This record gives sequence, C-alpha cells and structure tokens, in this order.
Amino acid sequence: MNAFDKVEVQDPDKLADSEKNQVAENIKKANSDKHISDVEVKDNGRTIVTFEDGTQKELDRSETITYPDHTSGEALTFDDAQADQSLNAFDKVEVQDPDKLADSEKNQVAENIKNANGDKHIADVEVKDNGRTIVTFEDGTQKELDRSETISYPDHTSGEALTFNDAQADQSLNNFDKVSVSDPDNLTDSEKNQVAENIKNANSDKHIADVEVKDNGRTIVTFEDGTQKELDRSETITYPDHTLGEALTFDDAQADQSLNNFDKISVSDPDNLTDSEKNQVAENIKKSNSDKHIADVEVKDNGRTIITFEDGTQKELDRSETITYPDHTSGEALTFDDAQADQSLNSFDKVEVSDPDKLTGSEKNQVAENIKNANSDKHIADVEVKDNGRTIITFEDGTQKELDRNETITYPDHTSGEALTFDDAQAEQSLNDFDKVSVSDPDNLTDSEKSQVAENIKKSNSDKHIADVEVKDNGRTIITFEDGTQKELDRSETITYPDHTSGEALTFDDAQAEQSLNDFDKVSVSDPDKLTDSEKNQVAENIKKSNGDKHIADVEVKDNGRTIITFEDGTQKELTPAQTIVEKLTETSVNKDDLKKEVAKKDQIHTSVAYVNGSAVNKKAYDEALAKAEAVLADENASQEDVDAALAGLISASQKLDGKESPATSISKSSITTQKEKKPKLETNQLPQTGSKESTASAYGLGIVALAFALLGFKKKKDEE
Repeated sequence: MNAFDKVEVQDPDKLADSEKNQVAENIKKANSDKHISDVEVKDNGRTIVTFEDGTQKELDRSETITYPDHTSGEALTFDDAQADQSLNAFDKVEVQDPDKLADSEKNQVAENIKNANGDKHIADVEVKDNGRTIVTFEDGTQKELDRSETISYPDHTSGEALTFNDAQADQSLNNFDKVSVSDPDNLTDSEKNQVAENIKNANSDKHIADVEVKDNGRTIVTFEDGTQKELDRSETITYPDHTLGEALTFDDAQADQSLNNFDKISVSDPDNLTDSEKNQVAENIKKSNSDKHIADVEVKDNGRTIITFEDGTQKELDRSETITYPDHTSGEALTFDDAQADQSLNSFDKVEVSDPDKLTGSEKNQVAENIKNANSDKHIADVEVKDNGRTIITFEDGTQKELDRNETITYPDHTSGEALTFDDAQAEQSLNDFDKVSVSDPDNLTDSEKSQVAENIKKSNSDKHIADVEVKDNGRTIITFEDGTQKELDRSETITYPDHTSGEALTFDDAQAEQSLNDFDKVSVSDPDKLTDSEKNQVAENIKKSNGDKHIADVEVKDNGRTIITFEDGTQKELTPAQTIVEKLTETSVNKDDLKKEVAKKDQIHTSVAYVNGSAVNKKAYDEALAKAEAVLADENASQEDVDAALAGLISASQKLDGKESPATSISKSSITTQKEKKPKLETNQLPQTGSKESTASAYGLGIVALAFALLGFKKKKDEE
C-alpha cells in the first residue's frame, strides 16, 4: 500500500468514531489506485482493508495511529513504544494444568516478569488462564507473550517439565493414507473414523491423544502434552473426480485456476436481477470458460455468483465482476468499482433529539432533510433513519453508505441541558475499582445481592455521573450514565460465589466450563427444530453419562438441540445442535387421505342391504379389513405400502358383500318407516288413542303392500318380454 498519515488519537484502546473515520479516509485517499472497497477500523486501531476482489489486508494499529505520551504530552508513535523493547530473561513457571493456571501460578508468572524487568517501565502484567500474558507499559503500549515464553508443565510420560518450545505438536507426522470420500463437505461417521484410524496407525510413535475429524475433513490432532496440530482437508481426504472417476486431491483444486475474461451483464436493478439476467451471466461465464471444467454457475439476486467446478471446489465472484447497470444520470453503464457511496458527504447539521434510542417521526424526517439539503450534488436516492439515529443513505447507483448515530444526532445533557455528541460519551470512561459481591447462586441473584452490587458500584464511582445500575439475575450489569450512554459489565467483574468443594469464593477466571467434554452420542431426532421432551432428556443423559468427571450441575436442551451445560462452579458451555443431534432419515410423506375416506364409509356400509343381508363369511372379512385399515390409520410409522394395502383390502372386502334386497325386507322397512313418521307424539297426561288412527295406519299399510306386489309383477312381465 502507499504511505498514508497516521491519526493521533486520545485513547488507543477506544478510538472515537471520528478518529476511525479519519484513519479510513487517510488510507483511501493515499491508495485511490488500489481498488479498495472497504476499510474497517477497530476500536484499538487495528484495521481491515477489503479490496474489490474480496481479498483483505490487516494493518496493525502501529501502522494507523499514534497517541499522546503519558509523560511529556507529545505524540508517541507505536514504532517508538516501550512495548518494542526486549524484555530481560525471566524464569518460566512450572504449572500443573497449562490450560487452567491457578491464581498462585499466574501471580508467580507476573512476579517473575516484573522482578527481572525493573528497568522496563512496566505498569501491569495480566496472565490469562492458559499462560498467555499481556504486559502493559507506562506509555500504554502492550506486549503479548505466548504461553511458551511464560510457563512449562509436567510431561505426561516422564514427569519432567516440558516447555512449549518443545511441544509434541511441532513434530512432523508420518505419512498416512488419505481417505476417498463421497461428499467432501459432509463426511460420514465411518469416513471420519477411517481418517482418524489412518493417522493414529501411521503415527503410533507420536504421542497422539485424540484425533477430531470435522464434517469437511479438517482435522485436529491433540497430543499427550495438550498441544494441537490442524490438518487441512487436502491432507486427509480425496474424492472421486466427476469426469475421470479417479481420486482428486484438494491440492490441485479447479477453483484455484483463473477464469477467462467474460462480458458483464447490464442489469436494471442490481439488487434484484431477473431470471433472464441471471441466465445471461451464467451463460457468459460458461461460454468464455469452456476449458475450466465448470459444473454449475449459481447467480444470486444481487449478482454475486458461485461457480462450482467438476471437482466440487467453488469460486465466488463479487457482483462487481459480473454485472453493470445504467447510471441514473447519463444512462451509461456504471460498474461497481466506481460507486457513488464511496464519495464523502458534505457537512450537515445534526438533529438534537429527546430520546436517542427512540427518535420521533419528525426527528427522523429532520435528519433525512438535513442530509439531502446539504448533499443535493451527491445523487442521493433515499435516506432511511433508524429509531436510534443510525442512518442508511442509498445513492442513485444503488450503493449505500451507513452513518453512525454520532454523525446524525445529539441529545440534551442531563446536567446542563446543552447538546452532547456521542463522541464524548460518559460510558467511555473507566470505572473506579469496587468490591465484588459473593453470591449463593450465580444464575439467580437475590434482590439483596443485586442491590449490593449496585451499591458497591455507585459508592466507588460517585464522580462518574451514574444515573442507574441494573443488575441482571446472573450478575451481568448495565450502567446507565447521565448522558444516556451505557456500559456493560460481565458477571466476572461484579460477583464471586462459593466453590462447591471448598466453600471459598471462586472467581470466573478459573472456570470449569473451559475444560473439554468427553465424546458422547448424538441423539437421532424426528424434527430438529422441535425436539420432544424424551429427545431432550436423551441428549442430557448422554452428555452426563460420558462426562461423569466434569462436575456438571445441569444440562438444558433447547427445542432446536442447542444445549447449555452448567458446571458446579456456575460457568457454562454452549453446544450447537450439530454437536448434540442428528435428524432421522425420513421417507417420503405417507398419504392416508384415500384410506380415511374409505374408512369413513363404515357406518353407511354397516346399514346397507349388502352388509345386513350378506353372508357371515363376507361380513366377517369386511370387519377384519376395516379393523386393519383403522389400525394403519392410527400407526404413525405406517409406510405408504401399508396404507395402499389396507385401502385395497378394504375396498375389495366391501365389494364382496353379497346381501340382496328381498320383497319382505322392502315391505317391512317401508312399513316401519311409515309408522315411525306417522306415529303421533303424546302430550303430557294424554292417553294413547287406538281407534280410528290405528285403522287408518292399517289401511295405509295394506295399500303399500298391494302397490309393492303390483310393481314387482310389472317388472317381472317386462323382463319376460
């Protein structure tokens, strides 16, 4: 990159937004020829530069910022920082568990460093759980020491101290056979096991403790001394070539080759390509690259394109490489390399608001109006202002620029009533030290414990303009300042709680949750988005059974298999669904609709002449077929074959019912029906009348009988003719 000016900042660990913007602007201005698409500046000045081809360059904060020296007040660059000096030699500390240093071991590391470096202006030494150490100097700069520089620990074999400079993971592995797999992105369990077995068999002399093979073949080898070596999938697996059928290693991936030039497509809406535009993009790529073994080209709605090659590897193209679209002004094609969003905006007035987290409609409108009025020359198509003042500006070419709320709004200071910008927020100040509160249950603090936390913070920080302290059930604490800004404290900063073994306070720096779990069986589930209670219980049981030595207090399994393990010291470990469950292989959904309709006819069939007058054998056959059909309907695991067989059997049985309607049956049924319809309803206390009404009914009955015989005779005569 071309040289650019560093930015002098006030706090090198917490750059203001204006300082970040200045860093980004300096980089872009000095490197306008470098096709930079984005510059992301972190709070501590570390900077990620993204180029138009998607590649990235990381700049250390020593390359981007300077800050005032604490002593002289003059700017001190990181090139001349106290952290650049070499430390004097100091003794390493032998520890028992290199991933979990005891407090006394940490203190010894810090003491050894300070004692040996009394001339180095060291302000603080922070030793992490795994021995990694941050040395902070009086000028605010820092030096990081790898744990290999600070600790050693007993060798598992000989019992003697082993430094990390002599770690087993540094040794080369012996050659082992790669495993040919079917799907390189989803290895089967047997393929994973084969990879692990091949590595172990070929390296029996290497003190390997564990081999973990990921779904895509990436492999983590853990040695007996706790160090680890990572193997890329190109070192562990191969898979069949789509053309030749022979194994192709990932070291010779087709996606690594450069594509031939192809024509970009001019589109109407760069965020919503039509199907024809997508097809044209794909066609242009394929035509120009017929020699590249392309298997598929997938074009996204916004022109981003995924090319899949015959060997299964993929190449991603940014939309700037595949499409252009008409410029709203000139009508000519504008590529994304020349986006309007890259231009700087003209200055505009910030809007003073009442509630910076909930702008009113009129306040949002004022923000948008101020931006548009001051930037009428910038081809702005739309300004969207969020509830908290964050603003998205969309330009006529479809590109967008995001403004932080400190660039768009101010709000009244609680003390003076004057506007206070977010660049000078009270939440950015450091708090004074305060006492942590020892609690009984770190996940459910009592009201008195919460009150004590809040009181301790307020008492020690009476000079910090604190408006409110909200303590969550788990000790996580939100401090709200008078200017409305907030600071969040982790529960490790506010509480301690009794150790389940010794009864003494245990800080969260020495957590059981940092240990690795033993392997456990995943649970096969029907619906991975909605586990049943029995499935959840099985997940929890599997974890507990395999980890009886891990001091697990509770296992909470969510509906989607995400699992929270709480240890006896109150710390927690989260497992993803991929670590706890697998989905059952389901067949094509079973269709029972026709069978349900046929079973629904049972009442109609049971009262039909065909059934009532049918033979006992056929009636029994129908009832048995019906019972079987109902059983299949009730069976959740019934296959489509079961359903189809039950349906065919029921239909066949119903068709074989052989009952015929006889004259006697017809007359009897008609008579009964008529009598039922004509029978009068008796009023209360009214005696039945049996005189003329009975005679009338009899007459009707005889008439119907005569009519029936006449009709039968007529039918018989007609049949004979």
